[in-house]
Amino acid sequence: MKKLISTLCLVAIFCFYSTNVLKAQDIKAGYGWSVDNNETKAVKEAVKMMKQGVKKPELVILYSTVGYAVKSVQRNLRKELGESASIFGLTSCWGVISRDGIHVGEKGSLAILGLASPVSDFGVSGRETNTPQDARRKARESINEAILKAGKPKGSVPDMVLMAASPGIEESVLKGIADIVGSKVPVYGGATADNTITGKWKVFNNDELYSSGFSLITIFTDLKIGHAFHSGYLGSEKDGIATKVKNMEGRVLLEIDGRPAAEVYNEWAYNKFDKQLKDGGSILAPASFYPIAKSVIVDGRPHYIGVHPSEINPKDRSLLLFANVKEGSRLYFTEGTPDSLIYRSETISRRALLNGRIKKADVSSALFIYCAGTMLAVQDRINEIIPIINKVIGNVPYIGAFTFGEQGNIKGYGNFHGNLMSSMVIIGNQK
Repeated sequence: MKKLISTLCLVAIFCFYSTNVLKAQDIKAGYGWSVDNNETKAVKEAVKMMKQGVKKPELVILYSTVGYAVKSVQRNLRKELGESASIFGLTSCWGVISRDGIHVGEKGSLAILGLASPVSDFGVSGRETNTPQDARRKARESINEAILKAGKPKGSVPDMVLMAASPGIEESVLKGIADIVGSKVPVYGGATADNTITGKWKVFNNDELYSSGFSLITIFTDLKIGHAFHSGYLGSEKDGIATKVKNMEGRVLLEIDGRPAAEVYNEWAYNKFDKQLKDGGSILAPASFYPIAKSVIVDGRPHYIGVHPSEINPKDRSLLLFANVKEGSRLYFTEGTPDSLIYRSETISRRALLNGRIKKADVSSALFIYCAGTMLAVQDRINEIIPIINKVIGNVPYIGAFTFGEQGNIKGYGNFHGNLMSSMVIIGNQK
């Protein structure tokens, strides 16, 4: 009898061990980063670090600052990886993010996340494009190509799409994706950035590099994926209708409630922009604490999608924006505090876990996006977000970037492009 019990115990232990080993192999993930001044050495350092977690990645996500010669970064990464891995990514403002901290080099910084999964398929595609109209058409072409590159037949619907796009075409790319796969597939990503808003940004698409264009990843997987899209800004009782927008939908807001848009916004913002109303000019930095927003109601509460006012035209007192606004839509005035913008990293991490029904112990890896404008508003405290995220999702591989626009999904409402937002995508390690 004792022998039988011992045998059964050994079988149970073997089954438990085998099951967990198999589950652990559902995905391998590794991350790496560097601030070395030499692009070749920086890539080697990051890849060596990444390979501690995944030796032969199928997909590598790259975030780099523009202080590096980014074409050299891309070329060296391909040399290190060989031809088997797909490469996707964008340039980040000022620094890059990993679980180890915010990385800002003397010359530049980069971070990579590598993934390999026998129960997942990835397809990367992209296009160079200069206009919103062209971007929508090319996004349709590209999403179809990315589906095929993932080894799936035309018409297959991915579990998630990741995107990177140059500023100005984000909504059009989202529309092109929806034309093919619908609006229920969550789309997450960011608008590529530089340090000075001078168009030095780049998008990575395998061995191609775009100053104006986009890159997409289709993800087909049996693994759990959790995601969240959040602003962290607080609402107010101030709101109004966008009664006049250039071309009916766009990024020049002419009137709110029949009055010059900048006048109304300035009143909402405690008259902080009196000088710009008179003389014109950028309001990008101070407006980071006072975005206007679109809103949808989620579980009885407003969910804000930020719209960042960037400049006032003194001639017609219009507002230049970093996201599209539709004529006739309602806009809300929101406010941020340093605490709310730092601690939103906890909110968004917890929401992503909850959305994906993923336990902390079952997280394999993650991608984090944080708006560059928000980062610059709280730059003296931005390092505080790392221990906050690590506490919520654990000691797992993840990287992040500071972007000039953010894309994410609100369940039941679809995918949105917003400003001053943050997003988190978490991949589980088991089916």
